[in-house]
Amino acid sequence: MSRWLILLSDFTCLFLLSYILIYDKLVLPFFKKEDIVYFRSNSISMKVLKFGGTSVATADAIKKTTAIVKDKSSRHDVICVVSALGGVTNKLIEASKLAEKGDESYQEIVRHLEDRHFIAIRELLSIDKQSSLIANVKVMFNQLEDILNGVFLIRELTNKTSDFIVGFGEQLSSVIIATFMEAELLDS
Repeated sequence: MSRWLILLSDFTCLFLLSYILIYDKLVLPFFKKEDIVYFRSNSISMKVLKFGGTSVATADAIKKTTAIVKDKSSRHDVICVVSALGGVTNKLIEASKLAEKGDESYQEIVRHLEDRHFIAIRELLSIDKQSSLIANVKVMFNQLEDILNGVFLIRELTNKTSDFIVGFGEQLSSVIIATFMEAELLDS
């Protein structure tokens, strides 16, 4: 019997109700297919597992979270929702506010966050599975830097821009955790 495992960020979870399961197809009206890891299921029982920042703060915490998901997915279909790595959301808010004030130290925060995510990738995945993920995460950080640079240049941070910046934390963690879970669950 095959099972569904869907990994979503908190941001993506907001739109969970827009997902429609139709027979063997998953319709995703708002998101790209690569944003979600999924496996087909014939089971009816479903569990939604939500993991906050502390549960995904470090590579060891992510491994424990994955073990929980693996255990639950052996008996149920699982939707797994993950937050940004512990403390990342607060750092993104801080970087946003610094950029709005014209303080270039926001760049240091972004570099620190980038290093932290790369360390997690290196601790979680074998070298042969790291390169494409590192490249994807680097692209995401480049986008984040561009947006923060725009805030810095115009000295304005709208609510929409702030939400967009904060959403990067969840997008980054979900792509890292999805890649790790995919490797762990497919290897087992």
